[in-house]
Amino acid sequence: MLKKRNELIQLINYLNKNINIELKDDDRYEKVFFTNKKIRLKRKTVLLFSHEMKRTGAPVVLLELGKILKKLNYTVITISLEDGDLVKDYISENIPVIVSKKMKDVQLKDVIDKKTSFYLDDLIGDFDFAVFNTITLYNFIKRYNNTDNKILWWIHEGTTIVDIPIISKSIPKQLSDNIHVRCVSDYSRKIVKKRRSNYEIDLLPYGIKTNGNKNKKDRILSKDNNRLKVAMVGSITERKGQKVLIDAIISAPYHVNENMEYYFIGSVPENDYYGEIIKKEINSLTKKYPFIHYIEKLNHEEMLEFFNSMDILVVPSYDDPLPVVASESLMLKKVIICSDMTGTASFIDDKKNGFIFKAGDYISLSKIMQYCVDNKSKLNIVSENGYRLFKNTFTLDKFKHLIIKEIKSWKE
Repeated sequence: MLKKRNELIQLINYLNKNINIELKDDDRYEKVFFTNKKIRLKRKTVLLFSHEMKRTGAPVVLLELGKILKKLNYTVITISLEDGDLVKDYISENIPVIVSKKMKDVQLKDVIDKKTSFYLDDLIGDFDFAVFNTITLYNFIKRYNNTDNKILWWIHEGTTIVDIPIISKSIPKQLSDNIHVRCVSDYSRKIVKKRRSNYEIDLLPYGIKTNGNKNKKDRILSKDNNRLKVAMVGSITERKGQKVLIDAIISAPYHVNENMEYYFIGSVPENDYYGEIIKKEINSLTKKYPFIHYIEKLNHEEMLEFFNSMDILVVPSYDDPLPVVASESLMLKKVIICSDMTGTASFIDDKKNGFIFKAGDYISLSKIMQYCVDNKSKLNIVSENGYRLFKNTFTLDKFKHLIIKEIKSWKE
């Protein structure tokens, strides 16, 4: 039986009356960003619900999901709890964005007062299904639990977010069949299962766009490559584990550092005192050792170009559910070394398509780096196997396949 979709029709009519208007404050829909083309109401519809619109991992991959759903002939509309630079990317894909301060104000409350009403209560039932992106939307999951609304709850987080007290104590223990819970990696899934949930959780790793440089000649085979080029990419914070790589370099045998060149890439988040200390230590090491380098910022295109000149990526994080930088390195046939507290590790067969070490264990990391130097000729096999892992797991085509499978699972 077809839905009447009265609320959705009303919303789309409102959107189409305001095309080419940048944004507008509305009594009902609050802050609305309009598209430059009319929105067609198709037979298939989906609502994307985001916690923010910053250029961070979860909102970016939610946009990729929206693009795929549009190609699958869905009408796609997004609601976000916060504004941000990423809004214009959604608009450029003809996906309108509504920003709701009212819903943001109750996002992390212990309980949403049942008397509190949102236009979403009337609207959500007009969509075939909705995607609620990140664990921080748990209050809305509770609100629409045990209803007729089909919801995919897509969780991207690890311990850093899940163990925030207000979140850890508020994650629902039980969910009805109208809520499908998916995590980006087995690492993330185990954290959610262990902390709170008694419901089934499957995997939904996101895909990334395949870069045209993936077939560039592997540096490990290059005759003029005297040193293996090792990179660590990410914000300089305790969670990302730059200190682990620093200690591994310092403790490495002389011949290892004679045959490796290290690059730390990333900036310190605002007001991160620990990060500032580590940045100073990195800068001090660059002055002491000519084989250690620091690059504060690279845009995405510059980063991919840099990846083409490197050999190994180290991801020593203490909590990293599915780092995009690791997937991109696999795509570009680079060897990855990651801690067991990264989501990527759950996809790796140690020593075959990458290397895994215990988070914080700089001695083990140092031994892996020594192995890479002493067995340089074997690294091409590891990198080729890593590329196969990328092709089989992290492409947009694989992501699309998982989404189609997810959609079919809703059918009765």
